[in-house]
Amino acid sequence: MSGFILKDLYIMRKRIIMNIGYLLGMMILTDIIAGTLKNMAPIEDRNVIAAGVAIMMSVLVFMVLYSLECDLLFTDERRKWNAYSAASEGGVRAVVGAKYTLCFIISFLGYLICRFNDIVLSLIFGRTVQLSMFYLGLVFSITMLMAVQLSFGLRFGAKYGTNLRIALFIGIFVLGSIYAMFGDVDWLMGEGGVRDNMRYLLEHLDDAGVKDYIAKLSGGAAAVLSLIPHAIVGMYWLSFRSSCRAYTKGAENYDK
Repeated sequence: MSGFILKDLYIMRKRIIMNIGYLLGMMILTDIIAGTLKNMAPIEDRNVIAAGVAIMMSVLVFMVLYSLECDLLFTDERRKWNAYSAASEGGVRAVVGAKYTLCFIISFLGYLICRFNDIVLSLIFGRTVQLSMFYLGLVFSITMLMAVQLSFGLRFGAKYGTNLRIALFIGIFVLGSIYAMFGDVDWLMGEGGVRDNMRYLLEHLDDAGVKDYIAKLSGGAAAVLSLIPHAIVGMYWLSFRSSCRAYTKGAENYDK
């Protein structure tokens, strides 16, 4: 598997270096702006500014890295390569496992970049900036998206798989919009519903705020919340198993 990971890294090396350089440049720029705003803003607003900069930077980091992970599907879309890699010593599991492993490594790299930015912001503002639980939430969110993306891409080819995935998401969005207009949405928009909970979390995204929110949940709600990361990991594993079975069939859509 390590050989296939190195192969993908070699093919994408220029794009990886360019993206990481772009993120580091944006981090330096936003931190300089944050340092300027710190001197202009009242003391009580500095925590809000630091958290806002950290959140904005983390969203940018994971958007760029998600795009990079999606590009992994286009590195070797060739029928002959598909047949060769499937017949290699590692077989299909090694080829598919390399892509799934590399996607997770890239996501975890995003977590490390964001935590490094927290350290820099803590030095700039003279107070602790720590949103690690928020960043872990982003890692699991990207992992869930990639479970779908990789499954569709390896089964139908990156081009056709991406189109099918977009069509699926549009269908879900349309159905969700229809339900929001005509269905019972008290659990979503009512008092104490999902909207209020999301608003509270957005206002208390630091680790202490998230832990305090979890502590206030009922036993059942806390149990469900704790199961979400495990469910995403299970989804990623099932996606991997499905992709292994569909890998050679997906080659039929290559070279088109």
